[in-house]
Amino acid sequence: MASPYRLGVVIPVFNDWDSLELLVDEVNRVSFQQSLDIDILVIDDGSTMRPPRELRQTLPGAIQNIEYLRLMRNVGHQRAIATGLVEAELRSELDAIIVMDSDGEDRPQDIPALFEAHLAHPDTIVAAARGTRSEGWWFNLFYALYRLLFRLLIGKNINFGNFCLVPRDLLSNLTHDPNTWNHVAGAISHSRLPVTYVKLNRGRRYRGKSKMNFEMLVMHGLSAISVYIDLLFVRVLLLSISVCIGAVLGIVVVVSIVLFTDLAIPGWATNAVGILLIIIFQSLIFSSSAVFFVLSMRSRPLIVPAFDAGKLIKRREVIYARDRNAIHVSG
Repeated sequence: MASPYRLGVVIPVFNDWDSLELLVDEVNRVSFQQSLDIDILVIDDGSTMRPPRELRQTLPGAIQNIEYLRLMRNVGHQRAIATGLVEAELRSELDAIIVMDSDGEDRPQDIPALFEAHLAHPDTIVAAARGTRSEGWWFNLFYALYRLLFRLLIGKNINFGNFCLVPRDLLSNLTHDPNTWNHVAGAISHSRLPVTYVKLNRGRRYRGKSKMNFEMLVMHGLSAISVYIDLLFVRVLLLSISVCIGAVLGIVVVVSIVLFTDLAIPGWATNAVGILLIIIFQSLIFSSSAVFFVLSMRSRPLIVPAFDAGKLIKRREVIYARDRNAIHVSG
């Protein structure tokens, strides 16, 4: 290879500065062993705690630059990532982009595995398919339920998260996809871009406890489902039609029993037909509501990260450059 491969690493952060410093040190060490050049984009998702005054590096190392982007306010993990992808696309020197969390659960020692898969399949996104996870049993239980519900509603399976490598040539597909604004993994799955999966275990947090509570997990799952809202609407509509047809057939059976047999109990037919009519009415109301909801969603202006994400950036600063030991972040 004529020159070192240059990777951009997008890291969203919300108050997790201690973990970020540990992560940067580990990324620096692992990437240097692989002869990679690294540019880090730190996306501050409206943190309420001040960032560290400096990020010190032990040289020689792989990191060339660390850039700090402060967002106007907290917009959420996925939208912070989308903003980082847009910023990474503006840097023509980057050959590919890695997305990873700041807390250590996306392990820096797995970067070589993603990179090797990228070299073997340069025209695909490389995603970390999750092996074992370090979270508690309750999180794993609800995560399994989320995947099962997604499979039942959408008919697809998302077995990867944010930890992935995106080649430069495919980056614009994501930054110009409105779905990326809501759920990055869902957007990758929905886009039908080629994906290579590498099975990797989830690491443990460097510091503190996970900020992902039950409510946030539910919102994360709904964001993934929202990417497939059109497909979900079709499935709901077909289900409503099937229920209506079944109810109509049930009414025909009830009327036939009353007219042609002696099996009917007094009052039974009236109750049965009444219940089936209620089912038909509720199915029609439900499907009609779904139609109006989808139409209202389509009438809203779409947020395209490539055009809109930059408006959320309050400040850009280089906090580390290769020719300096440290550059202070202005408060």
